This record gives sequence, structure tokens and C-alpha cells, in this order.
Amino acid sequence: MAGLKVNHWYKFNDRGTNYIGQYTGREGGFECSVCGKGCKAHTFNVWYDKEAYETWGFGQDHMPKIIEDLGEQEETIIGE
Repeated sequence: MAGLKVNHWYKFNDRGTNYIGQYTGREGGFECSVCGKGCKAHTFNVWYDKEAYETWGFGQDHMPKIIEDLGEQEETIIGE
């Protein structure tokens, strides 16, 4: 997806739910979390607390809608 910047935090909508995640680029070995296909998805780290996060991959056909670029942040952004 053009325009996304590695290490920027984004507020995005994935199939009707808003989340905040840090974009980590296109990561080899990550399939699309929506359809399970591919091996180099666009990935976001979505944090649940200061020590726990999940990496979500999205293929080109299932990219979430980007709502806002929150820029680079020194602090981890937690939650939705």
C-alpha cells in the first residue's frame, strides 16, 4: 500500500472495528490474516499492553481502511 511509513502508528478500520497499530512494512513469512494467503503481507503490530502485542498481516486485497497517520511515537500506543 503506497504511502504507509514503517514505524508510523496508524488508526485503521479492519472490517468494521477501529484499531491502532504500528506499521512494520511488508514482512516475509506473514500471510494475510483475513484470507490466509500469501507470504509477504503488510504488517501492523497491535499492542494489548506494554509487553504484549500481535502482528497482523494484510494482503493487498484485504488492507484495512487507514483512518489517521499518528506518526512516529516514542511511547507504545495501546488499545483500540
